[in-house]
Amino acid sequence: MNKVKLGKQVAFDAAVQQIECNPNDRAHLGAVLTRGKQVVWGTNIMGKTHPDSQVWKDGVQIVKGVHAEQMTLIKGRKFTDGGILYVARVTKAKNLALASPCSVCRYLIKESNIKRVHYSVGPNEWGEWNV
Repeated sequence: MNKVKLGKQVAFDAAVQQIECNPNDRAHLGAVLTRGKQVVWGTNIMGKTHPDSQVWKDGVQIVKGVHAEQMTLIKGRKFTDGGILYVARVTKAKNLALASPCSVCRYLIKESNIKRVHYSVGPNEWGEWNV
């Protein structure tokens, strides 16, 4: 990913761009990791990853995918210390919607030494979590 100088709105736009660049048009959540004033990594999810989409086999839960936050933390792990994570969800109608990280993502964010998370709440509304 190209490093881009940014402000908060530019970072959210970059998270939305991660969703829009998915060729299979199934992504609805994107995340970007910033450090200093640059986007250093970003990704999107490829489909539904929550409990109603999970598969159980012989009593073991099979995860079909990872969340955008998780993949961004994994791929951008060299840049997580002190970084800021931006997460955006876009509805089929192209409106921003709630993208608050789940409990598993929150745990991974804490363990990754991210200092702050900004996430979409609704159209032109953003939430913030100071880790």
